[in-house]
Amino acid sequence: MTVFGLVAIGVATIGIASCGGDNITRRPCKRDTDCKLDRICDRDLNACVFPLTRSPTDPSSGSGASTGGSGGGGGGDGGNGAPGIPCSDPSECPGTDTDCRYRICEDNTCSMENAPLDAPCDDEGGDSCNGQGICILTEFWTMLSSTGAPAARAGHTAVWTGSEMIVWGGRDAAGNVLTDGGRFDPQSNSWTTLSSAGAPSARYGHTAIWTGSEMIVWGGFSTDFERTGGRYDPAADSWSAMTTTGAPSKRIDHTMVWTGSEAIVWGGRRAGPPALGNGARYNPTNDSWSGVSSTGKPSVRWGHVGVWTGNRMLLWGGFDFFDWFNNGAHYDPITNTWLTMGSTGALPGFRMVSGAAWTGDRMLVWGGWDGGYYQSDGGQFKTSEGTAGTWLALGGENPPDGRAYHVTLWTGAAGLFVWGGCGTQTCQAHYGNGGLWKQNTWTPIESTPELAPRRDHTGVYTGSEVIVWGGRNTNTDTTYGDGAKRPLK
Repeated sequence: MTVFGLVAIGVATIGIASCGGDNITRRPCKRDTDCKLDRICDRDLNACVFPLTRSPTDPSSGSGASTGGSGGGGGGDGGNGAPGIPCSDPSECPGTDTDCRYRICEDNTCSMENAPLDAPCDDEGGDSCNGQGICILTEFWTMLSSTGAPAARAGHTAVWTGSEMIVWGGRDAAGNVLTDGGRFDPQSNSWTTLSSAGAPSARYGHTAIWTGSEMIVWGGFSTDFERTGGRYDPAADSWSAMTTTGAPSKRIDHTMVWTGSEAIVWGGRRAGPPALGNGARYNPTNDSWSGVSSTGKPSVRWGHVGVWTGNRMLLWGGFDFFDWFNNGAHYDPITNTWLTMGSTGALPGFRMVSGAAWTGDRMLVWGGWDGGYYQSDGGQFKTSEGTAGTWLALGGENPPDGRAYHVTLWTGAAGLFVWGGCGTQTCQAHYGNGGLWKQNTWTPIESTPELAPRRDHTGVYTGSEVIVWGGRNTNTDTTYGDGAKRPLK
């Protein structure tokens, strides 16, 4: 995981499949204030529309969204399957079927029929039929309880345990560095304060991983750069110290991955050049550190990404205070050896503070900053054991706006989730939206007024929903102590 948040985003719209096979895109909403310009929220569609189309069931509404026609008696197929055309089977009727509206042949005459209200659908990113022939997105953000939540912060970490999200560390709006945290249970929508007895010293910009039974935090910055860490056991609500014998040097903006038996730390920086190009492996079973070979290692860097494939660590991208990178390496902890990462195929451009995730058979990289521009593209790195690997394009129209310091999560069947972050010149634009990428198709993730745009936040995937929490807006000097969850199909 990268240190500061991780993230991405785009204009939040919802795909709606209309009758007759036409595809239109509308912004999802719950209220009129969710809509822009002169649009209003249609409660039947849960989508922003122009006032004339607020009531799709009203015959006087002109080009009502439920008919797909252009008024005037439904010219063409008018969304009703060209009535009067004789048929013996629906396939003989003009028009295109969607999940929510389809051709029928009734009394040997063509017509169109709407699927029932709340029938499942999968057209244009929607999930539920509205009874008017349109597939709408009903999955909205739900704000987390604030009762007992940790204080507002950014630069913290979060891990998912299988039943709870654990938040720890960070710094508040006044710059105070924090040494506390909380556990959030999405089932009960409740927070539990973490014990502070034996906790590591206050810090932000550290890394954290979940081992299956403990959270390990390491590195970061408080009044100085850190080379210490701690292990938190939620079952006992207790902390254990980590040995510093053999630990890597003090650092921030490094990566840390969990192999199933060890945590591997690599790279990072201190206040200025040179960046760091070393690391170490931590074994919690015997509380010991062991070295990482320097033979064949990548060049020094920070702000890179790191993922665990199941048998190797992949590192890519980053910055060394002088140059940005689009190269990387494989590391095998069993043999303690490095292999240069392949650069053939659709290699992404140079960048740092991008987001990355492992899907099970490839690493996905998206977003980041190349020193001049915030990126809205990425790549798929596919490799097998013993091979350098190659790059495939991470394509799709209408990706989120280019950004960095966003959240990036692999969600399995739903695809790659990106949300939040900042972009444009010097990260002035802060985003409260994002996207889902799957099979070279982007589906927008809508914003919600209650969840302000932010960067340096955290995110976890529970297996059925994503949870984002905390972060800051550097334009307004606001730090957030709120978050939200959103189901994913």
